[in-house]
Amino acid sequence: MTKSTKDKLFTSTIAGMLGMIWFSIAFGAPIPMLFEVMTGSGILLGLYTTLLQLSTIFQIPSVIFSEYFPSRKIYWGFIALSNRILWIAPVILILLFWDRPNLAALLLIIFLSLAACFGNSGNPIWFDWMADIIPSNISERYWGIRQSLTSAMFFVTTIFAGYILDKFPGPDKAGGSYTGFLIVFTLAAIAGIVDISLHLTIPDDRKPVERNISNLLDKLISPFKNQDFRNMTLSCASWVMTIGIIGPFSLIYLKRVFSATYTDIAIISSAGSLGAVLFGFINGIIIDKIGARTYFCIATSLIPFTWIVWFFAGDSIYNFNLSFISIKISEIVLFITISSLLGGILASGIAVCQIHMCNALSEQKWRRFAIAEHWATIGVISAIGPFIGGAITDYFTHHPIQIILPSAKNMSFIHILIFLATLICWGLAMPLMLRVKANKDDLSIGYVLKTVYFFPLRGAGLTFNYLKSILRQK
Repeated sequence: MTKSTKDKLFTSTIAGMLGMIWFSIAFGAPIPMLFEVMTGSGILLGLYTTLLQLSTIFQIPSVIFSEYFPSRKIYWGFIALSNRILWIAPVILILLFWDRPNLAALLLIIFLSLAACFGNSGNPIWFDWMADIIPSNISERYWGIRQSLTSAMFFVTTIFAGYILDKFPGPDKAGGSYTGFLIVFTLAAIAGIVDISLHLTIPDDRKPVERNISNLLDKLISPFKNQDFRNMTLSCASWVMTIGIIGPFSLIYLKRVFSATYTDIAIISSAGSLGAVLFGFINGIIIDKIGARTYFCIATSLIPFTWIVWFFAGDSIYNFNLSFISIKISEIVLFITISSLLGGILASGIAVCQIHMCNALSEQKWRRFAIAEHWATIGVISAIGPFIGGAITDYFTHHPIQIILPSAKNMSFIHILIFLATLICWGLAMPLMLRVKANKDDLSIGYVLKTVYFFPLRGAGLTFNYLKSILRQK
C-alpha cells in the first residue's frame, strides 16, 4: 500500500469518526425520543422512518446526473454538505415552535426527509470513491477496523446524548424544556459539517469518465442482470426491514412500559455499537476467512435468538456491590443491554458483508450505478417496515393483549413486531442469501457451524492460527 493511499484512508477514517457523532444522534435514540415528547404517535414516527427509507430512491437519478458533472468530489461535497446543513432544522424548529409541538413535528419530518434525499444522493458516489481508494486485498479488514473506530465514537456519543437528555428533562416532565435536545442536535450538525469538510481534503485521482448518454439504459439494467447481485440486494433489503420494524419502537416500549430514562436507553443503544467496537476488526478477519455469504447466513440465523429476552426480562432490580462502587440496574436494562451487545456483534459483521459483497458483485464500469440501485432497492422495500411497525404500535397500544408473559408484563406491540421480524429474517433474508453463488474460497455454512458447535477447541485453534498469520503479515 502506498503512502498516498494510507494518508487517504487515515483522513477518511478520522472524518468518519466525526461523522459518527452526527449519525449516532440523527439515527439513534434522540429522534424517536423527540417525536415521543412532541406527539407520542407511533404512526408519525413510522411515517418519518418510512420516508427516510424511500428517500434512497434519489440515489439513482443522482448517479445519472453525477456522470455528467466535471468532478465526482465536488458533486458529492455539495449534496453531502446540503444534507448536514439541513440537520440544523431540529434546533431552529424547536426554538421557533416549542409551544406548537404538532406543527414542529410535521415541519421536522419535511426538513429531515429533504435532508435524507440529499444524504442518500451522495451515498453511491462516496462508496464508489472509497472503492477506488481501498485496495481490494484489504477491503474486509479495513472496513472491520473502520467500523470498530467509528462504533467507538457512536458508543461515546450515545452515552453523552443520554446523559444530556436526562440532565435537561424534556417538556413531558414537570418544569422540563427542550434544552437537552437543542444541545445534542447542535452538536450533531457541527460534527456532520466538519466530517464532510475533512473528507473534501482527500484527493480524487480518478480521471473524468467519457460522457455517453446512449448507454444509460445499459447502465441501469446491467447490475440486476446479475442474479447473485439481485439476490444479495433483496436479502439485505429483507434484513434492513427487520431493523426498521423493531428498532425505533423498542425504545418507545421501554419508555412507556418500563419508564426507562434517557440514560437507560442510551446504554442499551450504545451496547450494539460496543459489540462493533470489540469485534469489528475480528469480524473483518472472520469474514475474510469464511466468506461474506457464509457469515451473513449464519448471523441472520442467530440474531433472532437475541430478541427472546424481550419476553422474559421484567422489573426486578439487581444490585452489584463492588469494592469501590455500588450499582443498581433494572433487569430489563441489563438483559436488553446484553442482548444488544450480542446482536451488535453480528449486525456489525452483516454490515461489513453487505459493503464488501455490493462492491465485489458489481462490475467496475457499472459500480456506481450498482451501488445506487442496491441501496435504492433496499430503501424502497424496507420502507414498509417502519410504517407497519408504527401501525402495529398504535393498534396494540389502544387494543392491549391480555396475555401475561414470563416477564410478568402483558404481551404488547414489541412482541408482535419481534415475531414478524423473525419471520422475515428466517423466511426471506437468509434463504435469498443462500441463492447467491458461494466463492470457491468460502467455507461452507455446515462446516463452520460444525466446527463451532461440535469441535470448539479445534475452531478456536484455527482462529488463533489465522489471527497470528494476519499479524505476521503486518
